[in-house]
Amino acid sequence: GLRCACPLREPLDFAADPPGQHARPVVLAADGSQVNPSRHDEVIFGLINVGLFRMAPGEVPGESVEGHLFSDDELYPARGGMISEDLVALKRDLKERNFLLQKAGLEQGPVLALVDGPLLYRKPRDVSGAHADDEVEKAFAEFLEVTEQMAGRGIAMAGYVDRPGADLLVRLLELADTPEVQLSQADKHRPLRRVSDVALLSGLLRPGQRSAVFALESSDARVFSEHTRPHFFYLNVGAGKPYLVRVEIPAWVAEDTDVTAAIHAVLLEQCRMMGPKAYPYALNRAHEIAVVTFEEKRQIGTMIAQELSKYGVAPEGPSNKQAGKDALSGGRSKFNG
Repeated sequence: GLRCACPLREPLDFAADPPGQHARPVVLAADGSQVNPSRHDEVIFGLINVGLFRMAPGEVPGESVEGHLFSDDELYPARGGMISEDLVALKRDLKERNFLLQKAGLEQGPVLALVDGPLLYRKPRDVSGAHADDEVEKAFAEFLEVTEQMAGRGIAMAGYVDRPGADLLVRLLELADTPEVQLSQADKHRPLRRVSDVALLSGLLRPGQRSAVFALESSDARVFSEHTRPHFFYLNVGAGKPYLVRVEIPAWVAEDTDVTAAIHAVLLEQCRMMGPKAYPYALNRAHEIAVVTFEEKRQIGTMIAQELSKYGVAPEGPSNKQAGKDALSGGRSKFNG
């Protein structure tokens, strides 16, 4: 289906300078990692680990972590077969948002909740529509519900998309160039096929500037309610050479110029903390907290195998393929979300 940017109140070529005075919210950043279950491992298990990093003006930063080991019912949903990596990823994103919602509820003032990646979860095509997997539908309904709860509590959320490759603005321009009689076949009118939004805007946005705010038009976005529907803007976080990222925000945030300005300013501050490799410091720390190393995965597998042996269940051990991969990795691998 059609997927493009939808202009709002600002001109298409709008560029907003870094805000001067702005609100100073508590920043809560969450990032998750997962171990996807594999039949090649010594024992089959799935794990989600979510790290949360808190920064507040005048306070010492804090960190939290929350893990979840899948039950047997979660590993093997009712329809049979092992849980898919797509469903594990959705459950990870849901866990991140629930953790943010829980921690934000402890705060007294305004909160900015940051996640890595888009706010919009796009259901895989093979499990969407009439034959959708029940577990995916259930998890996605919970995903939408927690999004509604965050909006209801006034918790501003932003998804930080590093090195975006989307062509949402480009598609808008192509649609504007499509003759009305050919709109039904607009997907075939692609004169700017190889042009990305970043290429389009790199010469427009100076360091620290953001683009206009746009609504995201797609069948996936329309699943969200009117006030939580994903919107976005591009932000140049580069100090010299342009480095554009996409920032996704819900509709209610996009309509509040003060909150949007605070997100603009806070993200620039966060990126400056990382020096020349601009990226939000709080998200980087959340990732460090959440990451599961190869050795940690091995230890968890060993503990599960030992527990099973107490009940007379002897694991088969890793497959020959996995044994070879483990020998090559030498413990260097990390399992990241």
